[in-house]
Amino acid sequence: MGVEQVRAMVRIADTAWTDDGVHEALAASGWLPEGRRIDRGPGGGLEFGGTLDIGNDRELELGSAPPGPRAFVAMPFALLWPPINADDTDDTDDTDDDGDEDDLDGEYPDVWERRPDAGPAEFEAEFLRVRALLEDLVGPPSHVHGSVASGVRWDVWERGDTVLTLYAQDDIPSYSHYDRLALAVWTADGWTPPE
Repeated sequence: MGVEQVRAMVRIADTAWTDDGVHEALAASGWLPEGRRIDRGPGGGLEFGGTLDIGNDRELELGSAPPGPRAFVAMPFALLWPPINADDTDDTDDTDDDGDEDDLDGEYPDVWERRPDAGPAEFEAEFLRVRALLEDLVGPPSHVHGSVASGVRWDVWERGDTVLTLYAQDDIPSYSHYDRLALAVWTADGWTPPE
């Protein structure tokens, strides 16, 4: 993730937190073709609650339509395997999986940079690199929760109607096969770090 992607996510956080505002911010970033709309419900194609292809085999995850309580826009940018707390799980599965191979690695496009020897230290360094980009644009976070070393960390920038978050946590789409780093914008009203 580079400064242009970080700047675009800050733009989303600072826009009017409505579906129109999010559309305008996505279009201004070049992530939403002009005239294209994100639908509010099921009906095929692009919709809130799905993903938005933003080019270079990258996607944004979209929660419900703003300003609702489940509204968010998230950009995952790094995955770690095995997850930091992988050894803390109760492994009662009797399959012949020795755990030495990332069997989901082939599911990600080649544009994702692979560092097979990277571990928790490099994962945390990437978190801190993106945090420095954010701090250069908007200053230090309002709050910090947890630590990357524990497997869950949320750095939070309060932006009025939204919170901008940089986080390290289980990667839910892969059923916690990975830990993930992501930059996200959420509805501020009642927001707490998701567990």
